[in-house]
Amino acid sequence: MIVSSIKHTFAYAGAQFNVHHADKNEGLPSHSHSYSHATMCNSGSCLVSLEGRSYTIDKNSQPLNLPTVCIWQKQKPVFYKAT
Repeated sequence: MIVSSIKHTFAYAGAQFNVHHADKNEGLPSHSHSYSHATMCNSGSCLVSLEGRSYTIDKNSQPLNLPTVCIWQKQKPVFYKAT
C-alpha cells in the first residue's frame, strides 16, 4: 500500500480537519489516536478496518465514528484504504 499524504488541513470551531486524497491502493497504515474522531469518503469508496471488522464507505455513507484507541486497551488500530 502507498501511504497517502495530507492534502489540506484546517481548524474549524476548535476541531482539526485533515483531508487526504487517496487513489486506489493508497491509504493510511494502522494507527491510533488518543481521541475519538470520524472519517468519511467523498469519492469512490474506502475500506476501513477496525477491531477485526471492515467497513466499506462511499460518498453516500454517513461519516464513520471511530472510538479512541489506546495502547493499554489492546484494541486493533484503524486501517484506511481507497478501494
